[in-house]
Amino acid sequence: MFRNGFGRGALTVATVLQLSAVRAAEESVSLPLTSDPKASVEARPFGIAACVNGEPIACDEVRKAAAELKVAPTEALNLLIEQKLLEADFKKKGGKISDMHVDAQVETMAKEHFNGNRELMRQVLRQQGQSLYGLKQELRKSMVTNALQSGQMPSRFTVSPQRITAYYEAHASDFREEARYCLKQSGFKANETVNIPREAGAEEASEVKTLTKEAYLERLLAEKAPLSEIQKKLDTFRTEAIWYKASELDPKLVQALEELSDGSQTAYLHIGDVWVTSTLVQKKEGHLKPLADVQGAIEECLLAGSAQERHRAYLQRLRERASIVIF
Repeated sequence: MFRNGFGRGALTVATVLQLSAVRAAEESVSLPLTSDPKASVEARPFGIAACVNGEPIACDEVRKAAAELKVAPTEALNLLIEQKLLEADFKKKGGKISDMHVDAQVETMAKEHFNGNRELMRQVLRQQGQSLYGLKQELRKSMVTNALQSGQMPSRFTVSPQRITAYYEAHASDFREEARYCLKQSGFKANETVNIPREAGAEEASEVKTLTKEAYLERLLAEKAPLSEIQKKLDTFRTEAIWYKASELDPKLVQALEELSDGSQTAYLHIGDVWVTSTLVQKKEGHLKPLADVQGAIEECLLAGSAQERHRAYLQRLRERASIVIF
């Protein structure tokens, strides 16, 4: 019943590239070890690290997996034991996955996502802390697991409305839409200077005086000059209307915007290395997304968590029934 269902078990390349050894280790059921696998593996380079139902796992295989997956030998051995258990149960139930089939899935991924460029695929895998070896291992494990689950579990599980509502209420902050502001901004850099005419009767021979724009801004504000006039004299940059989330703006600016209505303008604010004034074109208040809009996402999240729990329980049952010897 498994021979025709392999395609369903193949991981998408996006999922595989995001897999990490840490996650794999966390999702595995911890295995009590009778000795230190790291010391054992290093001391016997050509020996056997463990036997699972009489099937050996070589020390060399553990070292290779640890290096490829960038995990400690203990974790690598635990993952290899898990793989042995899955494959043994799969074969017991009549399933078979050949190396040729795994290679075919890798080739399909290369064609679909990298235009058939296997070297580019390897480079992307390396950038994600993965390898072709690790990809094949994850593919094989996924194909076995999905085939087994498709044979022993319903294809679709449901989540009660009560669980969805409880999750929504407990994680309300995750579904809150941020306030957004459409702004036009202008201003100048803090280190800029400006030349201004000297006041009548000044004793200096020069007809102009150089001031920092910050100092000139203080003078103009003290003289109660209109904001539009200050902008003409000081501003060296302007932006078109741009939408920003509240989290993308300086808290001082958000506080100033909260007191404004659409079409109003803030005073000059010193933000980073600039002085900036912002015109509020439009404001959209933050709000909690309706449950109806996020119900599907919540259900998928809960289903994924349930699947992981079922898989962990399934692995635990396999371990309890297996003969595992750590050398």
